[in-house]
Amino acid sequence: ANFVGVLYIARALGRIASVPLNVGVGSWVGIARAGSSFLMAGAVLTLYQQIDTVVISVFVDKQTLGWYSAADGLFGSLLFVPTILCGSLLPVLGRLHGTDDVELVRLVRRTFSTLGLVVMPIGLGTVAIAGNVVVTIFGDDYRESGAVLSVLGVVMILTTASVLFGTLAVSTGRQRFWNTVMFVGYQAAGTLGRVIVEGMALGCPAVCGP
Repeated sequence: ANFVGVLYIARALGRIASVPLNVGVGSWVGIARAGSSFLMAGAVLTLYQQIDTVVISVFVDKQTLGWYSAADGLFGSLLFVPTILCGSLLPVLGRLHGTDDVELVRLVRRTFSTLGLVVMPIGLGTVAIAGNVVVTIFGDDYRESGAVLSVLGVVMILTTASVLFGTLAVSTGRQRFWNTVMFVGYQAAGTLGRVIVEGMALGCPAVCGP
């Protein structure tokens, strides 16, 4: 699929302008340096998405980890809307940066309001019906995952804002700043996940429900 995507992009670029293939070593080094911050941003984001599961696996058994992982997988699916929307805005934000800062701010505000209207009902609805959703998809053995998904429903609302601000940071050339913010967020993500699963393991009503 990736190979087909590369061919499609190459064909589209060929219609716009000719792309020379005989690029020297110096040019490749320049490209690597210019894109290193974007590469780091992608790596940091991937690590951020997985760090909670890695940290949790140290403190709980496989069964409890499975409950959390099931809920975390559904949580990732819920982020589809903000991820797609913000990803489509990245080129536009990059074009407006430095050329029309007023429109840039206006667009970010409109996007924030739109995401709030879309994500808020999804997040609160997840809190309300998480238990039924998990049992329907995974079966009764994963009933405990419903409590985790309920908490992640609230986290989703906050995460949506971070997706938008992360997109804004990358599009305005502040990748290093955002990478620093994400590194700080590792500790918060791991700690939250640990608190949730330890509450599940102890049968804490505040976290796990009845």
